[in-house]
Amino acid sequence: MSISETLDLARLESGDRRIIGRYRCGDRCLLDLKSKETDFLGFSIEQWQAADFFISRVHPEDRPRLPSGGQIQHESYAESLRLKGEAGRYHAVDCYLFRAHADDKNLLGVELIAHGKQHFSPGDARDVLERVNFTVYWVDANGVVFDCNQAAYRNLGMQREELIGLPVSAFDLFVARGSFKQIMHSQLQDDNLFHFETLHKRKDGSMYALEVHGQKLLSSSGKDVYVGIGQSLEDRNRTLRALEQEHHRANYYLDIAGVIIVTLDDNGCVTMLNRFACELFGIEQDAAIGLNWFDSFLPPESRQPASDAYQRLLSSDKQPKQEIERPIITQQGEYRLIRWNNRMLEDENGERIGILSSGTDITAQRASEQTLLAEKSRLRTLIDSIPDLVSFKDNESRYLGCNKAFEMMSGKAESELVGTDDFTLFGDTESANRMRGGDEEVLGSQKPLRINEWVTYADGRKVLLDTFKTPVYDGDQRMVGVLGVSRDITENTMLSGQLSLVNAMVDISLDPLICTVPDKGFKIVYANSAAIKHFDVPAAQLYQTKLVDWDAKCSLEDIQRRWQEIQHTQRIARTTHRLRSGEEIPVEVSSRPFVYEDTTYMITVFKDIRDRISYEEAVKTAEQRSRLLLEHTNEGIFGVDASGVMTFINPAAAKMLGYRAYELIGRKAGTLIHSKREDGSAIDEFECSIMKSIRDGRSYRIEHDVFWCRDGHSIPVEYWSSPIHDDDRVSGAVVTFHDITHRRKAEEQIRYLAFHDALTGLPNRRLFLDRFEHELSLDRRSGQHSALHLLDIDHFKEVNDSLGHPAGDQLLIEVAKRIQESLRDGDTFARLGGDEFAILQSSVTTPSDIAVMAEKVIQCFEQPFDFLGNKLKTNTSIGIVLCDEHVSADDLIARADIALYQAKERGRGCYIFYQSEMTERVQREAELAHMLSSARFLQQLHMEYQPQFCCHSGKLIGFEALLRWQHPEIGAISPLTFIPVAEKRGMIDDIGFWVAQHVATQIASWDESGYQFGAVSFNLSPVQLRNQEGVQALLELLTDSELPLDTFEVEITESACMDAGSEVLDMLESAASSGLRLAIDDFGTGYSSMVALKQLSASRLKIDRSFVRDMLDDPNDRQIVSATIALGHSLGLEVVAEGVETAQQLEVLRELGCDVVQGYFLGMPLGSELVSTFLAQGQLIYTAFPKRANA
Repeated sequence: MSISETLDLARLESGDRRIIGRYRCGDRCLLDLKSKETDFLGFSIEQWQAADFFISRVHPEDRPRLPSGGQIQHESYAESLRLKGEAGRYHAVDCYLFRAHADDKNLLGVELIAHGKQHFSPGDARDVLERVNFTVYWVDANGVVFDCNQAAYRNLGMQREELIGLPVSAFDLFVARGSFKQIMHSQLQDDNLFHFETLHKRKDGSMYALEVHGQKLLSSSGKDVYVGIGQSLEDRNRTLRALEQEHHRANYYLDIAGVIIVTLDDNGCVTMLNRFACELFGIEQDAAIGLNWFDSFLPPESRQPASDAYQRLLSSDKQPKQEIERPIITQQGEYRLIRWNNRMLEDENGERIGILSSGTDITAQRASEQTLLAEKSRLRTLIDSIPDLVSFKDNESRYLGCNKAFEMMSGKAESELVGTDDFTLFGDTESANRMRGGDEEVLGSQKPLRINEWVTYADGRKVLLDTFKTPVYDGDQRMVGVLGVSRDITENTMLSGQLSLVNAMVDISLDPLICTVPDKGFKIVYANSAAIKHFDVPAAQLYQTKLVDWDAKCSLEDIQRRWQEIQHTQRIARTTHRLRSGEEIPVEVSSRPFVYEDTTYMITVFKDIRDRISYEEAVKTAEQRSRLLLEHTNEGIFGVDASGVMTFINPAAAKMLGYRAYELIGRKAGTLIHSKREDGSAIDEFECSIMKSIRDGRSYRIEHDVFWCRDGHSIPVEYWSSPIHDDDRVSGAVVTFHDITHRRKAEEQIRYLAFHDALTGLPNRRLFLDRFEHELSLDRRSGQHSALHLLDIDHFKEVNDSLGHPAGDQLLIEVAKRIQESLRDGDTFARLGGDEFAILQSSVTTPSDIAVMAEKVIQCFEQPFDFLGNKLKTNTSIGIVLCDEHVSADDLIARADIALYQAKERGRGCYIFYQSEMTERVQREAELAHMLSSARFLQQLHMEYQPQFCCHSGKLIGFEALLRWQHPEIGAISPLTFIPVAEKRGMIDDIGFWVAQHVATQIASWDESGYQFGAVSFNLSPVQLRNQEGVQALLELLTDSELPLDTFEVEITESACMDAGSEVLDMLESAASSGLRLAIDDFGTGYSSMVALKQLSASRLKIDRSFVRDMLDDPNDRQIVSATIALGHSLGLEVVAEGVETAQQLEVLRELGCDVVQGYFLGMPLGSELVSTFLAQGQLIYTAFPKRANA
């Protein structure tokens, strides 16, 4: 809502008699008027907007004060006018005019108020502005707030009286950058509007982001005032993040798509190319962006035409072709054919700015199609070259095609025949019926047929055809028609008697045929071409031989006996032929006598039956294998007939069902093994799944069913029921099944593991969340309450690291067991992962119930845990949140996690209830961590060096390096604030390494300049010491610097020394033996000072500043300082006192024999450049260094 709209709303809601709208200076008319009333001063709103109406109602003496064309000099006007009402009486009316349109200087906003008030102020809109949820405040020309709405002071965490009179720069970081007037002047636009984004600082120091819109106005007294309206940026930022996530998700979908996806701009350059396309083109995505598509990815011959067509398409309103095929060329020079789908891209004005295309690589598909076409052409050529008549019909005996010979015989082209039948082709119905009868016989029996038939064509020709018809099947073995091959044998039949022998041979000439003379010892006198090929000898040579010469199995007597047998009946026999090559092949022989001109001949037809024998042997072997498979397979197999009676069953099936085979065969499967469901309810015979495939002739897979065994128990089975087809009917079914008992158990185990923790057996996070949501829904209905306890095991990582993961796992099991025993039956206890557990406590009546349960859980850790005779003592920390049915489970868990975090900070071994302030504290810490993560890269971190001096001589002996953070908006941030955050957030290792790098660089610089500076010390965090790899990298950095190691001093607190692992301490000891100086920092404030001294070969002890600060007032602190100095000297260590602030402290330390001192009294921490200046001047005594003013 703009400022103008907000003020308009406030004025209309104020209850005064008023109208608001626009005032046009040129003709002094009112426009776009609004009012809560239907009239104003007795006239309707429409009348006030009529031409010249308003100026006619203004008192003549007041009219000159109204601005007209060319008189606009100020941004706003306030006049008191006299307007004549309906009764002719003049009314006092306040008239306010103000600049409302930046583009139209002739148009002003207007407000007419008939209540006698002299001026309008922001307070007139109070009742409305107090109800809006965005910030509104009024500021004078000096930047001081003189009024605000409720949202303004509440968002800042203040009372109204605290905000009134406060400078804007006190809470607005954008304005606080400089002079209020200068900043506002720089932001004002021509229409006195301003807009900027800023951060507001609450009273508690936290920040929130705002977008501020406002306007500079002129008050009734003629002074400038500023009205600002602020709205939170959180919703916009959340939307931007959602859009960014959606963008990443869309890019992921584009990358995994198996097609090319590309977008081009209006110049034809690539703006997006998905990963699949880049892999096809052989180019990286980054390299492809910006390339001209036509020059880089199209073949040279099509680049310019395609580019020209693209530009024409951009400048026209035509839509691109939805599907086109175009070639591309890869970076390796390979051509690929792509099928493209295109869509134009348009801007918000509907102008075409590019194209989006998706492409499918059809190179392989097109090659396959070409191969298929070539194969089809070859097949067609072959069929057309056959001299016999070839035709194809569908199942309705309609012609589908034919060869050239058939076209010539019928006198019709193939295209004329397609779709017709024999009644159309042949003139007489009798011929057509015979042809149709042959087709129906083949289609009905699904077997080949060979017949001789006279047919009469449409032109009257009558011919005798030797026809062979066979069924045709598709790829799914479905019969789709009939193939006919016919040979016109009319002329052969009409030949004279001398061709009778040839006619007899032609009858069976499709196979090898020979004619022998029995009276001449079965000499061969004729052989057809198939026989000559069979024996592989020239005809003349074959005619010099006898049949017995080729028969490897029969003697002449055997052949003569067979000849005698065929005089009475035709018989087919088998024998073996020995060929010219010596190879012996089995043949099937069919012979018959034929008499011609008083000579008796034996005509013999034989077939090479090698393939048939191989097939018969294969069938026999297959039958044997099938029998063995049925007998030895673990799958149960049985067959049923059409009525469901079992016809066979294999041993595995009988064994699984507990029957003998003979007990099942001949009985109905549905009443014996499939009569009931798993729950015991009866199955109707029509519902029996075994019979389903018999009813509809399809195979079925049944996944969830049971078969009943002889002893009365059921077994879960998965089975397949397949129909047995006998010609055109289903005669039964074969059922194959297996027992899935073990699989069901495995599935149940998998389901259990999906919802339970494998180690402890407790519900896992998934099951816990499900129960949590259920519990919250119960709370909503019943009005009861539940509580969530989130806990983990203190120091669990140390147990894993020191005792190993098996010990850690055993600890988790023992902890789960103890806690489980202490809970009520109705509570849910789950392991969420790692050492994190959760308890959902239901039906809570008072907070004390929650506390009692938490104390019970903590008591579970009072007794040590026993591991192979070793006692392990640990504890737990608990975060608790009282469940609110209006808050989601995830948010409640997050709140409990915050409380758990606070419990750990409090000291572990305790429980804490969640409070809303915890979230704010965590958010502030998160904001600080976010700023700290980028502080190094933004060069906000820097090093300062505090000098250390000999306590007695005052000479410089070294420096301590101190890390500082100067934020550009917040200012200096104390290490006591950001170092703990860095430790918690895992950033301390990187920051510590950065400190070591800068110290080494600075020492090298001073060393090259020849300065005398002693040693430079820096601190190692306890968290750093827990990272063995990090410590090793830091020590390698110091070693690789090629500086003497004794110029570095590493300060370690005694507490950090106690927490460090032995490997880390060994590395530090090794470095110390090579010259690295070690110092025990904050001595006397940790676990055990003596242990720290024993574990490290330190060269220095540093007395904590707290003891030095209070030693003049507290005798105990002075005694501690004295004892520490004495202890250090007795161990041969140098003693350093830090925090020396006064001359009296320095004098006492000298008396006690302290070796080294540092503090603000002696020298402040300085930047490296300033330190270099002092070193260059040779000022190496504490009196030369700058000190803090009050030191």
